[in-house]
Amino acid sequence: MKQNHRKVLLRRTSLMLAVAGFIAAQAAVAAAGERPSLDGTWKITAPRLELAPNGGADMPLTNEGRAAYENNKKSAAKGDFGYDQTATSCSSPGLPRMMLSGDRIQIFQRDRVVNMLFEWNRQSREIEMRDVPEVKPLVDTMYGVSYGHWEGDTLVVKSFGFFADKLIDAYLRGSDALELVEKIRLKDKDTLEDRITVTDPAIFTRPFETVLSYKRQKDEALPEDNCLDRKQAGQPALPL
Repeated sequence: MKQNHRKVLLRRTSLMLAVAGFIAAQAAVAAAGERPSLDGTWKITAPRLELAPNGGADMPLTNEGRAAYENNKKSAAKGDFGYDQTATSCSSPGLPRMMLSGDRIQIFQRDRVVNMLFEWNRQSREIEMRDVPEVKPLVDTMYGVSYGHWEGDTLVVKSFGFFADKLIDAYLRGSDALELVEKIRLKDKDTLEDRITVTDPAIFTRPFETVLSYKRQKDEALPEDNCLDRKQAGQPALPL
């Protein structure tokens, strides 16, 4: 009799655990379903040449970073853009510079990946959303690699693996130690915020944060904004 009672208790316990597991799984699915959709076409509200720390603080440059910055500013003032491969040969602006551009961005949000398609030269960026190890690429690139995850309603993206000496805006360069952490969220249905923390101990004495804001645009197929066409027309290689 006691043995039968024990079996009943075990069955009930197993059933309760199964039900609890099911409820937890459904809650996780519901939570995932409540994530805001970043899908759409976006355009920066105020295109920038330069990154700027929040609150109007001075850029925390190391001696090495300041020397390179000042040299590039002087060259640009003379019309010499030899330091800027985007301006001279339409090379990819990379990150975070591309995010400062006046061209539109289309975001395609999926569970496994978030894609950004840029109007400029049909450039694209991929954010890995799977729970996989964050691995530095064997070969550094202008966009590096990006790994993302959700924290509530905010998409948090870590990017690294960039070319050394690439420009991160019109004048500042980064090193191969550059790391970006973006916190991307909807402030309202038509306003997207990208809060970027920039870390590079070779160029900056400390990490700093800058905030970019984008407005939703009409969803339509984006024409390619061709850099070579821009140069031939006497326009800036990267639109403002």
